[in-house]
Amino acid sequence: MGWYADEALTKPIDEITLTGGATIYAKWEKIEEELEEEEELEEEEEIIEEEQEESLSFSDVRRGDWFYDAVYYAVGHDLMSGMGGGIFSPNTPLQREMFAVILWNLEGNPAPEDVAKFLDVTSDKYYAEAIAWANENGIVAGFGDTFGVGLPITREQFAVMLHNYAQYKDYDVSVGEDTNILSYPDALEISEYAFPAMQWACGAGIMGGNDDGTLNPQGRATRAEAATMLMNFCENIAK
Repeated sequence: MGWYADEALTKPIDEITLTGGATIYAKWEKIEEELEEEEELEEEEEIIEEEQEESLSFSDVRRGDWFYDAVYYAVGHDLMSGMGGGIFSPNTPLQREMFAVILWNLEGNPAPEDVAKFLDVTSDKYYAEAIAWANENGIVAGFGDTFGVGLPITREQFAVMLHNYAQYKDYDVSVGEDTNILSYPDALEISEYAFPAMQWACGAGIMGGNDDGTLNPQGRATRAEAATMLMNFCENIAK
């Protein structure tokens, strides 16, 4: 829009003869079309955000809760949903079959090749296809003839299933191989089979210690913790 002799753009100049070092200032203005496009984009983003805010109307999830953003993310990406009655139940333990469904949702609900082989998984259940698909792809396993429907998933089981899913997707799971999780006071409580997965989950920024500094590998993973770990996984690994 023009050149000026001062940074405040109050002294316009038409020409200058350079006899030594000098600084001149250019004035810029966006053309009207660009301003209109930016305003429209901002309005669209505001509408989307308002719609997302309205969709996340759980009475037990409030701004300021440490899990608010994670729940917002998990629900907004159709990974998790509420428990009915307008609640999310953030402190309720996540059940094993629910996590199988979450991973199935994350993959886009592919059809399994066969029915689930577990005695406690009947074909009429909402989780039947999810468990069948996850099991035949080596993502989840059961306890002999049963899957463990209704049982709360432990934090180490969560890590193992997520680690298996990452390998199924050919994601880089080398992140965290050098992580020293023995620094956690309860690291020796991790089951031998779950150690690599827990090491990966901690090193990749998916899982962290509790407020008391423990990993609590045998503890139940709550729905809030699940939403947080899923968000971390999607943002750090499944890019």
